[in-house]
Amino acid sequence: MLFKVKFSVLIFFFGFALILCNPNDRNNLVSHSKKKVVYNKVKLEKYDIPFDSLLEKINIKINGSWDPPVRMDGNKDFMVLYNAPDKYYDDFLRVMKNKNYQESKKMICVFAAQKLNFEKYLDFANYCLAMFEKDNLSEDILFFVLFPNGWNTRLRFAEKYDDPRVHELFKKVLNKKDISDRSKISLNHIYTGATWTSGPK
Repeated sequence: MLFKVKFSVLIFFFGFALILCNPNDRNNLVSHSKKKVVYNKVKLEKYDIPFDSLLEKINIKINGSWDPPVRMDGNKDFMVLYNAPDKYYDDFLRVMKNKNYQESKKMICVFAAQKLNFEKYLDFANYCLAMFEKDNLSEDILFFVLFPNGWNTRLRFAEKYDDPRVHELFKKVLNKKDISDRSKISLNHIYTGATWTSGPK
């Protein structure tokens, strides 16, 4: 009984002190979890660096390698692009259009674009074909746009080979005289459905 009385008195005085303290002090009485959320927001903002700076950091990390899925997996700077492809979509297009960007940087953009939804990725692929036709993009880059081997979306077009839009895209590529036989063999397997019907699902 004595314990209950003491506890009630403590509650009363704490409530009274809270009423008397000024509003600014009251605002400082936030929970630990609330402070953590605010801290996390500040922390995230610090990593919101410009696209080209991120691209340069990733490019240094892979050292111009042509096996980016192996070297970029888990890289925090690459994952910023990979996890927000819609945010950086216009930047991807800008890189593909500009001849001054290194091939390795264009390759980074190709693999960073892999989480785009199918419709948007199809637009991306058609844009890359247009850039190839203008000699702004190499055949190697275009090939990996259409068939990003070694990445978990490599069968994206293979699965939808009978979609008229995919069919038209691959038909345009296969009819290009400046596409090598090496690329045509692999891309023709997608175009005909052979990759999807005979390969692992």
